[in-house]
Amino acid sequence: KDPETGGSTEKNVSALVQALQKTRLFEKEMTARLKREYGVNFDTAANNQDDDDESMEYDELGNQFSRKSAKGIRARIAREKANVSEKVVLRGKVEIEKPQSIIGIASSVFDPYLEPYVSLEQQNMSQQIAKAGKDNSVASRGEHPVFTSSTDLFVYMKNSITRCTVLSRGETFFMLYQVFKKSLENYANVMFQKLPTSVSTAASFAFGASNIISSSVQYRIPDDEEQNICH
Repeated sequence: KDPETGGSTEKNVSALVQALQKTRLFEKEMTARLKREYGVNFDTAANNQDDDDESMEYDELGNQFSRKSAKGIRARIAREKANVSEKVVLRGKVEIEKPQSIIGIASSVFDPYLEPYVSLEQQNMSQQIAKAGKDNSVASRGEHPVFTSSTDLFVYMKNSITRCTVLSRGETFFMLYQVFKKSLENYANVMFQKLPTSVSTAASFAFGASNIISSSVQYRIPDDEEQNICH
C-alpha cells in the first residue's frame, strides 16, 4: 500500500506510466501533424528520443506495443486513419528552420516522479533473488551450464531496460542502473551462500625474527553438489 494515498503501489505506478505514455503519444502525433501540415523539419540531433520512439507504437489509451508486432501495426493504422480524417487543407505552409524536437518537452516533466516505478522494478528483482536462494536448477542448453536463476534475472534486467528507455533515458534510467548494481550484489551474496562451508588449516614457522603464517583453505563438498558449486 502507498502510505500517502492508501492505494496499491502497482495501481499508482500503472496510472503514472499510462499518463506518461499518453503524453508521449501526444508528442508523437503532434510531431507527425506538424511535419505533414506545415512541413516542419525538426532537428533531432539534440534529442535522441525520436529514434527510440520509432520502435514503439501507442494506442488511444497510451498502451505501448512493438512497432513490428500485430498490435503495434493495428495501433499505427488506427492512428493514421484518425489523422487522415482530421486533416485540414491549408492555403500555405509555414517554413521553420529545424526547430528543436518536441518529443520529450512535456513527457520529461515525469522524470523526477518515476521513483515508484523504479522501486517496483527493484521489488520484482528482489523477489527473483529471494527465490534464487532455494532454486538449484541448472540450464544446460547453452555452451556452459548455468543456474536458471541467473538467466531469468538477466532476461528481466534486459526487458527492464527496454521498458525504461521507452519512458525515460534520464534520471529514471540512472536510478534503474543503481538498482541493477545493488541487485547484482545481492545475487552474488546469494550465490556465495551456496558454497560449502570452508575448513581452514593454518601452520606457522619461523623465518628470521618473524613468524609467517601459512594458511590453506579447503571446502567440504556435499554429495552430488559438485555440479551446482561449479555453476
